Amino acid sequence: GEAGYTTLERIWGRPTAEVNGMWGGYTGPGHKTIVPSDAYAKVSFRLVVDQDPEKVQLALAEFVQAHVPPGISAEVEFFGGVRPCLSPLNDPATEAVVRAVSRAFDTEVLLTREGGSGPEADLAEVLEAPLVFLGVGLDEDRIHAPNERVSLPMLYKGAEAAAYLWSELAAPRA
Repeated sequence: GEAGYTTLERIWGRPTAEVNGMWGGYTGPGHKTIVPSDAYAKVSFRLVVDQDPEKVQLALAEFVQAHVPPGISAEVEFFGGVRPCLSPLNDPATEAVVRAVSRAFDTEVLLTREGGSGPEADLAEVLEAPLVFLGVGLDEDRIHAPNERVSLPMLYKGAEAAAYLWSELAAPRA
């Protein structure tokens, strides 16, 4: 991992680069004694505050070109990119989510940070409001996997927490 950061800091709040898939040549059953003429890799990045998607894309393209062996050509294509967004843990909206989830589950709630992608940074900027997520998934739900699922009791508790959130957001705080 990245020096100077704990495991949780690296998981929750540091930039990442992921290889989502690699393929090339003959990929069917059995063996083939060929040298493939093409190879591909699909990668993604989790950006953090103060990182710009376009600058990260440019840095990747420059890195690839600097490491291509003589006689080989490489092409890098990009399919979008979104700016990172971070809401402070002590923001009143974040604190309201904690109270709402605590009420629904009748237990202390601990916060984590996770990466994601979408228009959150743009929404937060346009609305001039913090972004908060109210998540109630379990590890065994296998989010984004082909066999993703949701537990109905967790879904109901999440709906209960969302209902509590409105009153928590509206409540005056000292």
